[in-house]
Amino acid sequence: MWQSGISGVNGYHNPLVGSNNEKPGISGVYVDDVYYPSDTAGTYAHHIDYFNGRIVFDTPIPTGSKVQADHSYKYINVIYANNLPWVKEIQSKSLSLQAGFLTDEKGDINMPQESKIQLPMIAVEVVPLRTFQGYQLGGGQWIKQDVIFHCIAEDEYTRNKIVDIVSLQNDKTICLFDSNKINSSGKFPVDYRGTPVPSALRYPDLVSQFYGGKMRLTKASVQQMQMVDSNLFGGVVRMTTELIKTNI
Repeated sequence: MWQSGISGVNGYHNPLVGSNNEKPGISGVYVDDVYYPSDTAGTYAHHIDYFNGRIVFDTPIPTGSKVQADHSYKYINVIYANNLPWVKEIQSKSLSLQAGFLTDEKGDINMPQESKIQLPMIAVEVVPLRTFQGYQLGGGQWIKQDVIFHCIAEDEYTRNKIVDIVSLQNDKTICLFDSNKINSSGKFPVDYRGTPVPSALRYPDLVSQFYGGKMRLTKASVQQMQMVDSNLFGGVVRMTTELIKTNI
C-alpha cells in the first residue's frame, strides 16, 4: 500500500511519497542517513517491495548499514489467515524504542519481515461455507460466503477496539474491481516485484475503470473473546459477504 497527500503532524515531516505520478509510492530511502532517490543507479539502486514490506537493493550493501524510509505507517496489520507461506512468530512490543529491546535474546527487531507477524493484527479467514440463492428469473444468483476475522492485540483495550471496528461494518457495502479486466488491460498497479508501476491506478481509479460489482457485509457476530496470556488477547468476528453474479 502506498499513499500520496499525507501531511506531517506534531512536528514530524511529511512522508517521502513524492508528487510525481510517474513514480508513485516511496520516493527514496536513507542509507546511513544519506538519501538515495528511487531512480538511483549504481551501488544503492533499489526498489520497494510493497507486498512483503521491504527494500531490495540491486547489489549487496555493507552489513550493518542503517536503512530507513519515510512512509505512512499502518498501525493494524492485516494478513490472510488461510495461506501463510510458513510458520511465523508473533512479534511483541513492535513500537518499543527501549535500547534493551533491540538486544533482546528473542531477536524481535532483527527477525526478518517474512517470518514475523506484528501486533495488533486482523487475520482474515475465508471459511468453507458458501451458499447460493436465486436472484431473478432468467439467471443470476446471490453468493453468500462466510468470513472470520481474528482480532489479536497485546492488550484488552486494543483488542476490543479492533473487534468493534470490524463488527460495526455490518450492512456496509464495498465496491469491487474486476481483476480479470485489469489483467486483460495490462494495468495492474504493481509489477512482479511488488513495486508500483508508473502512473499506477489506486483503488478509486480501479473501481471506476474496472467496476466489478458490489459486496455487502452482513450477519456480523462476535463469537469469541479470550485472553491467551497477559500479553495476548484475541477476539473473533464472523461475517457473511453477499454479492450478485448475473452470469451463473
